Amino acid sequence: MSTFTDHKTSGGVAYVRAWLGAAGDDGAPLLLFAHGTGFHAAVFEPLIDELSELPQLAALGPLEAIAFDCTGHGLSRPLPGEGAAPERCNWAEVGPRDVFELLQEVAGARTVYGVGHSFGGASLVLSELARPGTFRSLILLEPVLRPEPKTGKHPLAEVAVRRKARMEVGSHEELVAYYAKRLTGWEARAVDSYCRRGFSPLPEGGGYSLNCAPEVEASVYLGGMASSVVVHRLGELACHVAIAAGQTSMTLNAPNRNNLQAFEEIAAACPQLILPLAVAPCGHNLMAELPAWTATFVCGALKDCLRADSRL
Repeated sequence: MSTFTDHKTSGGVAYVRAWLGAAGDDGAPLLLFAHGTGFHAAVFEPLIDELSELPQLAALGPLEAIAFDCTGHGLSRPLPGEGAAPERCNWAEVGPRDVFELLQEVAGARTVYGVGHSFGGASLVLSELARPGTFRSLILLEPVLRPEPKTGKHPLAEVAVRRKARMEVGSHEELVAYYAKRLTGWEARAVDSYCRRGFSPLPEGGGYSLNCAPEVEASVYLGGMASSVVVHRLGELACHVAIAAGQTSMTLNAPNRNNLQAFEEIAAACPQLILPLAVAPCGHNLMAELPAWTATFVCGALKDCLRADSRL
């Protein structure tokens, strides 16, 4: 099991950090984990635990993992504005701002590998496009990258605004039991991690409040309908890229293509793709549904990246 410590940047971006295997020094390479909408850093803890147990990863030398809470999520600073509105969350601004602020304080001259899920994957891609060379490689788990704007209502935003902001339960265990029935396919440890950082206890036993407010979650979905349109720019990525998708996910389904076809197109658009599209036997949330499978994929992508570097 990894030992995680809590930190926060001077500007209020919260993050956890842990060594994968033996601790290294301040120059050791860094794995930066970026989460999806409504989640937070702790959803990656089962994946990071699995990575720390892989002997093939240990052979790569010391690596430090840092997973952060995007603005408005987990324990990070609030998202400015009010209500559910797309202008509150332009993906090209919010995600990269968090990434650059965090890396400025923790990265120095270290090599950085990005691991991003969903909105977090898009945030890392947008960061690399804004400042080429930020990442040595991007390992993307169902990144929400669109070829054209999404029109009409966003069904997940409609669900988000109806979400309970306050849970009338008496303990963390009751909260976990409630979400275990709703986070379909998630491993028990991932549900526990989600509840632990995703909620804060209210005073005097008044239940638990959701750290990512329903209106914030909806604003992220709505903001991405236009600002996640970056497929046409993937040819600009000079870093190595590896992508995994879920076999049963419907994240990027559209009238003219299904989810896996969409991710095949995304992969084909990346000039430095180092692995064929990997397909996991699960849904959208790979790191929570299949952390062991996802750890093997991430480790393989890192090894292939290093092999590609050695041929330069």
